[in-house]
Amino acid sequence: MTVNAHPTAIIEEGARLGAGCVVHAYAIVTRHAVLGDGVVVHPFAVVGGDPQDLRFDPATTSGARVSLDVPPFTMVTERDEIVGLNVVGLRRRGLPRATVEELKKAFRAVNVPVGNMREIAAAALASGAYASPEARSYLEFFGAGKRSIARARRGGAVAASGD
Repeated sequence: MTVNAHPTAIIEEGARLGAGCVVHAYAIVTRHAVLGDGVVVHPFAVVGGDPQDLRFDPATTSGARVSLDVPPFTMVTERDEIVGLNVVGLRRRGLPRATVEELKKAFRAVNVPVGNMREIAAAALASGAYASPEARSYLEFFGAGKRSIARARRGGAVAASGD
């Protein structure tokens, strides 16, 4: 099994990683995680950890099942369901307020309209309305892969989490 892990990545004993997985800088894969072949864990991501909800009771058995690609800077729950941007994490990383606001705008641009997410993201990117590398990276994600992409929750407001 070939796994490419950055030297600063943490992979706990007991984690199961499929062939061809890539774990980028400062990412954490806990002992509870099971990753399929070819999974990429991006910088600063935590896979298999407790939810980043201050009200979460650690005594509760929890860990989401994700089988679709997950856009950068987002949080996923349950079964392949995006719940919003990880705004708290973005702020902890020291991103400027303007960058966080632009990411929120990009998130809404892709997730509010009904339609093909790849086409919607490509149009948003081509509009020239997004200047930050983070917002551009978020939008570019949708055109890069071939697999299905996790979608944001419907029903309530599709807003960025942590506002």
